[in-house]
Amino acid sequence: MPSLPPNALRRCILVVDDDPVVRQMLARVLVESGYDAVPAATGDEAMRALAGLGSVDLALVDVELPGESGWTTLAAMRRQAPALQAIIITAWPHQQEAARAAGALGCFEKPLDFPGLLKVIDRALDGQATNVVATPTPADGPTPLASPPPISST
Repeated sequence: MPSLPPNALRRCILVVDDDPVVRQMLARVLVESGYDAVPAATGDEAMRALAGLGSVDLALVDVELPGESGWTTLAAMRRQAPALQAIIITAWPHQQEAARAAGALGCFEKPLDFPGLLKVIDRALDGQATNVVATPTPADGPTPLASPPPISST
């Protein structure tokens, strides 16, 4: 991503993950890519950050959080900020349908495909969002949620 002019507004991304290593890595990658990253370890922290910031452009939300789940947290965030775009990040496989039902733009499985995730974030924030799902080892980048891979009978 090209560097932003000094007076450009940086997009704000809320990173909600209870794992400090994942949270810090995501924040670092986002900042190095020209975004502002706001970390939160719990749903409560995410809600306080969302209320305190006034404007968040996108949220990355882990499914497994202490206390309220990522699904519950995402629903609460969307009630507070209905236009908030979100991407689910999870260590649990097969969360695509739940992500779609929750209104998320996509679902990325851990370990995260950072280049693929950044591409989806860039598109979403440029108004070109498409529903995606990415597994830890995507062969050709994220797969659209609307067309899951075929199930082999072998």
